[in-house]
Amino acid sequence: MSNESQKANAEAEKNKKQQELNTAKNDKHAADIKKQQADAAKAHADAETKKAQEAQADATKAANDAQKAHDDAVEKEKEEADNYAAAQAQVAASQDAVVKVSKPQYVVTEAVSAETSASGSTGNEQAGASYEAEAHAGAEAGASAGYEVTDSSVAAGAEVHVSAEAGASTSGEAHASQEIIPGVDAVASAEGTAEAHASAEAEAHAEGSAGWDGSDATAAADVGASARAEAGVSGDASAEAGIDTPLGDITVGADAEGEAGVHAEAYAEAGGHASVGEHGVDVGAGAIAGANVGADASGSAGVDTPLGDMEVSGEAGVSIGVQVGVQGSAHATFEDDTISFGIDGKAALLLGLDVDIDVDIDIGPLVDGANALLDAGGTLDEAMDHVTDGIDKAQDEAIKVAKDAEKVAKDAEKVANQAYAGAKVATQTTAKACTDAANDVADAANQVANWTNASVNAVSDAFSAQNMANAANQTIGACNDAINTCNQTINTCTKAITDAANEAARQAQIAAAETAKAAKDAADWSAKAAKDASKSISKGWKKMWSDVRLKENIKFAYAQQDMNVYTYNYIWSKEIQKGVMAQELLGTKYAGAVEIQDNGFYMVDYDKLPKELH
Repeated sequence: MSNESQKANAEAEKNKKQQELNTAKNDKHAADIKKQQADAAKAHADAETKKAQEAQADATKAANDAQKAHDDAVEKEKEEADNYAAAQAQVAASQDAVVKVSKPQYVVTEAVSAETSASGSTGNEQAGASYEAEAHAGAEAGASAGYEVTDSSVAAGAEVHVSAEAGASTSGEAHASQEIIPGVDAVASAEGTAEAHASAEAEAHAEGSAGWDGSDATAAADVGASARAEAGVSGDASAEAGIDTPLGDITVGADAEGEAGVHAEAYAEAGGHASVGEHGVDVGAGAIAGANVGADASGSAGVDTPLGDMEVSGEAGVSIGVQVGVQGSAHATFEDDTISFGIDGKAALLLGLDVDIDVDIDIGPLVDGANALLDAGGTLDEAMDHVTDGIDKAQDEAIKVAKDAEKVAKDAEKVANQAYAGAKVATQTTAKACTDAANDVADAANQVANWTNASVNAVSDAFSAQNMANAANQTIGACNDAINTCNQTINTCTKAITDAANEAARQAQIAAAETAKAAKDAADWSAKAAKDASKSISKGWKKMWSDVRLKENIKFAYAQQDMNVYTYNYIWSKEIQKGVMAQELLGTKYAGAVEIQDNGFYMVDYDKLPKELH
């Protein structure tokens, strides 16, 4: 292929690559803009993400604060609810107090001052029982005693009890003895006493037994005493049992006593047993004593056994109730809304006054005043009025105090109710604040997620744009390389053409050196060539001078079946011709159409070329 053809092809390829280069540059410019936009979008998304995260942190803190405020409000509401409930309870209690202190505080009943006594006995000196009892001012007393004698044992028991509105006492005794077999005697005895005054009750019991079964001797004793009192009671009991045997004598004894002052209860219990004989010795004993409730109570119990003695005791001071007055021989305590008292002297007649007191009153001076009235010759009614008037005055004052307390309680209830209502409103407000804060946290979290996604998408867009830019750069580089290659080819071809032209010029100079001869030879040769050409045409073949060295003003026209076609004129003529260059056909499949003449110039036989070129 000729330099001109190579140059033309290179220029055409260059133009093509230049278009591709321009397209790639446009693509790169668009990719750069897209990447800049993506980078800007990412920066904006990152900034918004940071703001959203800060907003989320603030919202979370606000939510925590709101929750704490709500928890505090709930706790405060509970506290105010408790306060309100307590205030309601206080109102109810104050209303109950008004009712209590407003009700009658005492009932006057007929005082009983009758006296009675009873006694009885049975048996004989070896075995028998006796009792006696007396009561006054509304009292009840009872006593019983019994004994049992068999061929191998004896037993004796006694029980006494007393209850009184003013005073009562009782006692009982039982005894028994028996010769079981010659040389073996068994004895047993028991006794008890009880006394009460001013609404009191007392009880005592005792039992003793002894026996012999032919090989072992046994003895046992059990006693008990108890007292319940409004003013004062006492009781005691004792028992003893013994047996004389060929192996020795044994005796068991037990005793107990109890006393109680106002509103008190005391008890004592003791028991013991003993056995001696062929099967050994067995001795046991136990005793308990106690006191509860009241101003003053005590109890004690003891047991004597063949192996030793034991004793227990217990006592208590004021344990329940309030001591409202003790003066002289009069004393009183109130408990469970009831006041009771025990006195002596003429005022004992006032025991018919049952006082259910809800008023804090020292009744001792009233009783002293009643005694003074009676001692001065006053009537029972006057003494009773003195006591009841004092109670009435105390009740009036108590009613006033109770109503004042009720008013204060109601005022406190109103304040507590208002505080409770306010606390409930605060709880509702803080609950809504918690809900709003939770919604704010959720919104902030959504914003963080949205802007984070936007940042990720922007990174993806920037990456895609960068890939596009990289691809465009590769295309630009490839196009530039191709264009450079084309330029090199163009330059090479241009140089070759220039060199050929220079060579032609040099040859022309050489030819010019032979001025006359060359011109003459050329003219002759041209004439001969024209003549030969005409002959050739007449003979039916076509051969033409196609040597590039004989042509000028050469321009590429088109390509035809792997050959380049040019326009030109011969150096000896200005007529424009069209044809091929002989040198370009050398080395191709059309090389057989080229002939070199004696003068060194090429001719081409067009009959050997495609018909389109004939």
